[in-house]
Amino acid sequence: MYNMEIDCSKSLYRDIAINGMPLVSKDWEAANGDYLINETINGACSK
Repeated sequence: MYNMEIDCSKSLYRDIAINGMPLVSKDWEAANGDYLINETINGACSK
């Protein structure tokens, strides 16, 4: 399971934990055409 933060104003995301393990590198990333990431951002930001 991935936990992520989403910056709706810039359409960026960053993973903050994978399978409950916090990540050291937390750089913001663009979806770069990844359908699942795009849909996740759109769904989270449309509320």
